[in-house]
Amino acid sequence: MLKWLWARWYVAIALLLLVLWLGVLVAYRLGAQGISVRSRSGQTVNLDFGRQHDHTWVAVGPGVGLELDAYNKQLHGTIARVKPGIPGLCWVCGDNVPAGGLAMVKYRQGDWYFKAPQDYRNNSEATRGRRPASRAYILTIAYNVATNERVIVAADATVEAQATELRNRGLTASVANLLTLDPAWHVLSMQREGCVIFNAAFVVLALLLALIAVPVELLRARWRRQRERQRIAPAIVRGN
Repeated sequence: MLKWLWARWYVAIALLLLVLWLGVLVAYRLGAQGISVRSRSGQTVNLDFGRQHDHTWVAVGPGVGLELDAYNKQLHGTIARVKPGIPGLCWVCGDNVPAGGLAMVKYRQGDWYFKAPQDYRNNSEATRGRRPASRAYILTIAYNVATNERVIVAADATVEAQATELRNRGLTASVANLLTLDPAWHVLSMQREGCVIFNAAFVVLALLLALIAVPVELLRARWRRQRERQRIAPAIVRGN
């Protein structure tokens, strides 16, 4: 067995890579922050899963999710469309991925999620941004998850004009309407960036190994066939 593995060193590397891959997956699924490996020389190699960037996502409408954050202890979030994630990675990294931000929100009234009016005239992305989707995301002051109504204001809209838009829909940016956790929310399974990155790294390593192993095996098979023909040829000659 050892002789066979020595002759096919890439199989041994593939097995080692598989064991490492499974070990990292188990650590990730168990909620580890990362993995650290210390060498004999005392140097430490760290694999950080980037958990600090992982936020809870909840479903708030068909194909619409809310990414929650509690910066400065005040709950706020981002409304975004969600879609099924990358096949295969769904088994280990989550089922969904963001498919476009719709609005930054801090308040809620019924099906409406919204933010307080603010002055965007000095916001370069809102006034001169090259991406329409990015400008719309910044300038959206309210979004209705039931009707998909999206209130987008002009970049030069005054704070009072924005407040009027909110009042016309019965919305008030007050302490009473601050975003709070809702027991009815369903937590979404999202593909996390850290998980996708380390799995992609292992896939790339596996593909590189395959690019080496497949040609070697093809050459080995060709060499065996040539040896077999060379062994059989003298016997045929003697038989004649």
